Amino acid sequence: MRGNGLGNLVYIATKFPLLSETFIYEELLALEEMGFTLTFAVFYDTGRHITHSYVDSLRRLVVYAPPFWSRAHLKAHAEMLSHNSRQYFALLIEVLRGLWDKPMLLAKNLYAFAKGVAIAAYLLKQGTPDHIHAHWATMPTTAAMVAARLLDVPFSFTAHAWDIYKEPALLPTKMRAARLVVTISEYNRRHLHALASQLPPEHIRVVRCGVNLERFP
Repeated sequence: MRGNGLGNLVYIATKFPLLSETFIYEELLALEEMGFTLTFAVFYDTGRHITHSYVDSLRRLVVYAPPFWSRAHLKAHAEMLSHNSRQYFALLIEVLRGLWDKPMLLAKNLYAFAKGVAIAAYLLKQGTPDHIHAHWATMPTTAAMVAARLLDVPFSFTAHAWDIYKEPALLPTKMRAARLVVTISEYNRRHLHALASQLPPEHIRVVRCGVNLERFP
């Protein structure tokens, strides 16, 4: 993964391809154009036959985590237990403790924990990245936090809407653990800061969703 560009970044998402997340794909391609080396780590393939310029351009960057009950998945967990058992169990306990009274969210985030471990095992073999980022403060950020702490690298995430209002999960914990939190509006920034008021204001930054005016005049 090492290159001569600005750095090695890993983005994490739950599934690919997905037309509702082309704004993430455009961001990835823009970062690559700036000189970053990118890996797009995804939980699973949607199996959809989608033809779209963003999707076609990104396929070469996509790495899928192994299926949940596969031998490769179990091997990845064994490898990360050997690599960093202290953080492995600390993260697992953190998820269990934070969501024990919310069974549906707990199940989703245990799944994200498992995928984050598998992604970390892959990245460890390829060369530790400089930074990990996730869009959506839910399962992708859980996986990003898990992978980052297992590999001892920084992570950040972008929070949007339903992920912080309708289905927040371990949000203050993730905010404290992240090097940076990004959100799309000042309203969201104030809400997030209220959840973790001990964080300095600059820890949560607003980056509004942009439009490529050359592509969409």
